[in-house]
Amino acid sequence: MEDKSSILKGIAYSLSKRYIAGASTAAMLKVVGKINEDLKAKTTVTFLNNHVNDLVKARYNANTYMQTAKQLSRLGLRADVSLRPSQIGSTISNGLFKKNANALLSCMEDGSRLWIECENSTGNNGTLYSLRRIGEDYSKLGVELNVDDSLEYISHKLPEDVAIKLFYHKNSADKAHSEAYIKVIDKIASTSRPTMVSSRDLKWLGRISRAKKAYKRNLTFEMPLGYNNKLMGLIKDSRYASIYVPYGKDWVPYVLNRIAEGRVKRIAERVLKNGNGASDGNKKKGK
Repeated sequence: MEDKSSILKGIAYSLSKRYIAGASTAAMLKVVGKINEDLKAKTTVTFLNNHVNDLVKARYNANTYMQTAKQLSRLGLRADVSLRPSQIGSTISNGLFKKNANALLSCMEDGSRLWIECENSTGNNGTLYSLRRIGEDYSKLGVELNVDDSLEYISHKLPEDVAIKLFYHKNSADKAHSEAYIKVIDKIASTSRPTMVSSRDLKWLGRISRAKKAYKRNLTFEMPLGYNNKLMGLIKDSRYASIYVPYGKDWVPYVLNRIAEGRVKRIAERVLKNGNGASDGNKKKGK
């Protein structure tokens, strides 16, 4: 008989699986190909694997990202790659992180971008520090930043060809927070810097997309996998649309932090509390 933890994992996965592209690279490639073909939209791919302080695991993550980039390039798929610095060794040594990041960049197709995600433990300053450690060729790089008191200062410190992603994670009903984001978008996108606005809040993205702003041509709108049709119903020109495609076994923290609400969130919290497992609905593991 399955224990309670296994049952919870199965329930959590069945409620969340439309937001995850599967556990394997092959499953992810199939999803990305379908999005490119059916929706004519690009994607941003990320590997769901937890923060590591282990050299072997950091190398494994880096190799997984490199193989992912090579496969995307080989198949001619339109996809960026997104990672958290800690996944490839930033907490182990500067040299290891720089080596892994540059090796990954060398595998990426021209026109693709490597996104450096903002980690809660380091914030915007840590993201900027990670960017600086990679090197001086920023044409393939982008950074995900939090909208807080440091953002305006950080954005002025970034080289002009570094793209910025602003992730909106609150409900559009939070008017003060929403207004703060819009002011930031006004300042950053109006400088001609490539800017991505990422959220699962359709109302909020709709508000930005309907704004009569000349700088909208600098904006790309992103929603997570599972919201594809909603995004394409909102953004008529697929050149300005992107789908965030996570894959891998460590899916629980991602669902908990970026997707889950209500019952799904409560179940994901219990799964995370009882262990870091995953499920494919039967006995597989996940984030």
